[in-house]
Amino acid sequence: MTVLQQPDAGGATVWPMLGVPIFPEKGSAAMWFNTSSDSQPDYDTKHAACPVLLGQKWSKTRNIFFKYFALSIYNVDD
Repeated sequence: MTVLQQPDAGGATVWPMLGVPIFPEKGSAAMWFNTSSDSQPDYDTKHAACPVLLGQKWSKTRNIFFKYFALSIYNVDD
């Protein structure tokens, strides 16, 4: 995640299970792994964006897959 524009107040990204917040600063970046080395989900890395209280927050994300990632496909007609 890269922060392109930081808000005047609020807008942190938090990892509740780890007790870790990151407060957005323009030009800063963060990277984390959502899976273990054997591709199992790491539920401790679930994260959320806190509301922006003043100003605007612009950020960009990039998902990087190190192994083949099979997406589950569901039939929506059933």
